[in-house]
Amino acid sequence: MCARFTLTLPDYAALARALGVEIAGAPLDLYHPRYNAAPGQQQLILRAHDGRREIIPARWGLIPRWAKDPRIASRLVNARAETAPEKPAFRDAFVKRRCVVPADGFYEWGGKKGDRHPFWFHPKGGGLLRMAGLYESWKDPETGEQMRTFTILTTPANEVVGKLHTRMPALLGEGDLDVWLGAEAEAASLEALLRPAAADVLEARPVSTRVNAVTHDDPSLIDEVRPEEPAARARPGETLPLFKLN
Repeated sequence: MCARFTLTLPDYAALARALGVEIAGAPLDLYHPRYNAAPGQQQLILRAHDGRREIIPARWGLIPRWAKDPRIASRLVNARAETAPEKPAFRDAFVKRRCVVPADGFYEWGGKKGDRHPFWFHPKGGGLLRMAGLYESWKDPETGEQMRTFTILTTPANEVVGKLHTRMPALLGEGDLDVWLGAEAEAASLEALLRPAAADVLEARPVSTRVNAVTHDDPSLIDEVRPEEPAARARPGETLPLFKLN
């Protein structure tokens, strides 16, 4: 699954260039770097609209158009790529409202219950991740307020992420975007894009448990921090090994 991610490009212009979006006339203050993006928060997504790509804000956690209670969003942060085309919450968006969620890393946690440590998965050598997503526009039946929301599609984990979790975000290649965002794309073509990333795409870095709190959102969260094993396991005078993922 994916429940936290990062997007640390320096400014909107860099993001727009990476996603093939025109910069002229764009609201440059729409973007700021994120080191701990979390469900329920407003993020940026990429969609195709009127024949061109555009970056728009949306809240993470999809609310289907037919939903009466917006609290359903907390259960629809992710959608399984294998079943999204048939699930009532996602099937209409899968056909009509596909998007890309830009990121440059995501977090997963490893270790035993009560002593879990976060790891930041990111592209080897840096660069952008293009996570496949779906979006919806929901109208509050009581207030009439319109809200745009999204979910991130997931696939079975590859061998790198699979050391910590059974699922991972569905990652699209740069050359996949025209198909994924295209209005006339066939279901078979879309589903073919939703596969686990190759093993050499990502690497993992142990980071601080400060990322556990969504109130923390600063560059230090992705600095390498190698936690020691619990002190209770150590014998007097013994140097404890580091918790590793390799």
